[in-house]
Amino acid sequence: MIAQLLNWHWSRWLRAGVALAFAAQAVFGDDAMAFIPAAFFGAQAVFNLGCGMNGCSTPQSKTAENEKAVEYTEIRSAGER
Repeated sequence: MIAQLLNWHWSRWLRAGVALAFAAQAVFGDDAMAFIPAAFFGAQAVFNLGCGMNGCSTPQSKTAENEKAVEYTEIRSAGER
């Protein structure tokens, strides 16, 4: 369980906090409608869902996918030989 929590991105922690805040409002404020956003943000945090610029999930690794080694091929013209 602890290993799963260490893999969480900051946005998952934020969603979990917002879900807990709405759940507390629903319970202590006698506001049954607050369970709807609590369930929404809670499901996003638990199942690692969310929509943003990069699609509907949080980043899985801290390195960018486009940071791959670039291979160059030198091409010489006939006059350079």
